[in-house]
Amino acid sequence: CDAVVLLGDNLHMRNNPSVVLREFVEFLNGFGDKPIHILCGNHEVSGRGTALDFLKELNHPNWHIYTDVQTVGKDGLKITFMPYMTPANLGVKDNIEATQKLLELATGGDVLFLHHTIQGSLWIGDSIEHLNEPVLPREVLEERYGFICGGHIHKPQWLSKKTLIAGSVFTAEVNEMSKSVWIYDTNMKTTEEIPLPVRQIHKVHIRKENEMTFMKIPDYSIVKCIVTSREANIEKIREMASRFDACVIVEAYPRERQKVHFKEGALDLSVDNMLRVYSESRKVVLSDLMAGFDIIRQ
Repeated sequence: CDAVVLLGDNLHMRNNPSVVLREFVEFLNGFGDKPIHILCGNHEVSGRGTALDFLKELNHPNWHIYTDVQTVGKDGLKITFMPYMTPANLGVKDNIEATQKLLELATGGDVLFLHHTIQGSLWIGDSIEHLNEPVLPREVLEERYGFICGGHIHKPQWLSKKTLIAGSVFTAEVNEMSKSVWIYDTNMKTTEEIPLPVRQIHKVHIRKENEMTFMKIPDYSIVKCIVTSREANIEKIREMASRFDACVIVEAYPRERQKVHFKEGALDLSVDNMLRVYSESRKVVLSDLMAGFDIIRQ
């Protein structure tokens, strides 16, 4: 592709430790000289500032950071970048006025990239009506733009032929099974989905032991198992669930206090286990890590 757009919530918190910022900069450097357009998300807004402000100080010529609404011209296209903005950021008193202000700033063009909720989106399978934030009308945006691509909502979804919610790139909630990145061809006006390898998160509800539904779940998944019947054999369930990367078994019987069981080792936060996890994820020799940590201890 010719350029990369990050649709917001690049960082999880408003104030991040230096190691997180270094890794984010390393990630951006991995794109080389390719232009990167980085929207600020709601997780990054902090009062009048943002968690992305440090990137502006680096003065990288190909990194474009958007903390307010901007419309730019590129290769004959008119593109609007709309980061997440609160009523306070916009200088208005409530979400209704904020929505109106954002619509005034969305003057129209070829493409709109935004980190705001669009009417018709589903938030983890539920309506977005309960969200306490500006919600933009899809029909109005589609009258003004040829293609709309939104972040913010974790679940990827097409709201129409013109409006795509790209979704997050990591699974974080129960029933999140797939994630993707997307390529938009500005000449052909077509969109290609590139599926990502992800660890699926499944929820299984067990009322009777013969209703086990583990068979179709991949081994690399995370599984939350809710048991509501005394007829179920917890030890057998544990044995069957042991093949998953992680598993939580919740005994939730009527009129009884819940009991929660975790897969052995799933919550092992010892230094040795953390080094093992780091070794596997980064393809680093474990013995080298252990030796290095021994030097630190000394």
